[in-house]
Amino acid sequence: MPTDNSNTPQPGADGSKDTSTGYSPEYIKNLRDEAATWRLKLRETEAKVQELTNTINGERVANTVGRELERRGIKCDPSWVKLEEGVTPEKAVDKFLKDYPQFAQAAEVPILPKNKNLRPMGANMPDSNIENTAKSELDAIKKDPIAREKLRDLYRGLLAKSSGVSNYVR
Repeated sequence: MPTDNSNTPQPGADGSKDTSTGYSPEYIKNLRDEAATWRLKLRETEAKVQELTNTINGERVANTVGRELERRGIKCDPSWVKLEEGVTPEKAVDKFLKDYPQFAQAAEVPILPKNKNLRPMGANMPDSNIENTAKSELDAIKKDPIAREKLRDLYRGLLAKSSGVSNYVR
């Protein structure tokens, strides 16, 4: 950064001068102090840049590995999985599970497909058994007089609660 030239002493202005450069020792000392200050600021800025770069890389790793862990249903801190340069998150998680098999056994959710185009299942979809299951349960209740009575009592109790009546008379 350029300095203000109005304070720049001319060689020999105060009567003392350095024979090698032609500038006074005080002026040379000021220039060196200023240069040292700028070098210090540069080192501090480089350290901050490195710290932010490490933080961003750590978050990137945590996000990619975290998504893979979530996809597999594994509940652990993504920072435990070491993602080396050139290794995919899938392979890094595989290696982690090989080293720590207790996490593989703890996975409660099956591995979800990577395909994001999943369609929700509904009662009117051909691959859904919700409607068939409900019909078979209803048929079983209709055939069982005790289950039918319990369902009727439960239904009447719910109606009584919603209408504000404390108890219904049977």
